[in-house]
Amino acid sequence: MPRPKPSRISTTALLILLATCRHDRIRNAIDSLADTDPNLIPDNCYQSVRLASPLRALITRVPGGGNAGQISNILGLDENVDTIKTDGMDFGLTATPPETKLGQVRLDWQTTWLLDYRLHTLGQNGFLQYAGTLPGLAAVGSYARVRSSATADLQHGPWSFGWATRFISGAHVLGAAPGDPCGKAPGILYHDLTVSHRIGWLTIMAGIDNLADQRPPTLIDGETNTDTSTYDVVGRLIWAHLAHAF
Repeated sequence: MPRPKPSRISTTALLILLATCRHDRIRNAIDSLADTDPNLIPDNCYQSVRLASPLRALITRVPGGGNAGQISNILGLDENVDTIKTDGMDFGLTATPPETKLGQVRLDWQTTWLLDYRLHTLGQNGFLQYAGTLPGLAAVGSYARVRSSATADLQHGPWSFGWATRFISGAHVLGAAPGDPCGKAPGILYHDLTVSHRIGWLTIMAGIDNLADQRPPTLIDGETNTDTSTYDVVGRLIWAHLAHAF
């Protein structure tokens, strides 16, 4: 009988590049003014002539006692906030180079570039730009202009090794005074590592998140001193788990 030919490593590479532009307009958008920007309602009232803003009716104050006059509640129900305009671009690259004796490598890169996020609320003149800002800190997170992530995975038999990186561009706290040391967050880059080994139906996984132990930027908001919706507040995390397929 003829001897079987030795298997060959594939020399086929797959490369996919995607780029899209987004241009959205939402009229009579339903949202909560407090969700978009917790300071929008009181700021709009204080900046209006003779405090005549219609949003004043959403603010309740302490009627008497030692705290008389202080704000006790701001009603931020979902409502028609008028118009939201957003513009941005998305980039994506996926590559699968030819397999080698070391294994199969897969690469992926995804980036979002936020050009505009403008909101017009009823009773407000013009649009307020949120792109590149931290309007509500822990409440809604950052409207960073650039968010990017990249991953590289190596599959070698039952072993798998992975590296991932996440980038968030800098942003300034909406309404912060110029020169305020806690009024701006710099760009930040995270690195994560993973390794896994498959034994039949069982997969053993381990990894390190936030390898460089990046600390979140200090942003004075009266609660968390940073933006917990955007940044990693745990620090370097070493983890492991078992998974069994059924």
